[in-house]
Amino acid sequence: MSVTRIPVGGAAPYDVVVGTGVLGELPALVGGSARTVVVKLRLATFKTITRSRTLPQPTDVAQQIYTVACELYAAAGLSDEARLRLVGVRATGLIPSSAAVSQLAFGDRPVSWREAERALDQIAGRFGTDAVRPAILVDGKHPDP
Repeated sequence: MSVTRIPVGGAAPYDVVVGTGVLGELPALVGGSARTVVVKLRLATFKTITRSRTLPQPTDVAQQIYTVACELYAAAGLSDEARLRLVGVRATGLIPSSAAVSQLAFGDRPVSWREAERALDQIAGRFGTDAVRPAILVDGKHPDP
């Protein structure tokens, strides 16, 4: 499971922590690839902002969904002082993964995130979700021997 911190100004004394493992599980559960990524932001005033983007090709790769979600969040134009109650990410327009094909241009390599995410899921399934994490989340403190 990949976890990323998004700094949120004013909403709380901590960052929003996003686990792409949750995103990665959705396509596997429904057996499909998403065409559209939607981000829903609810401010402390209960004003709701929704942004969406239709992808050029459907994807079941959590890293791609996460990247688009971050771009949509940034494009919402919120100030650093914005107080958030909710940050939601939704993948819509699901189609069967077998129907989602992509044409590579000459010399292109296929995206390897899919294989990396599957390997991380296998490690998490065997050793627990805390077995692998991004280096930014490692505190560097080691227990005394």
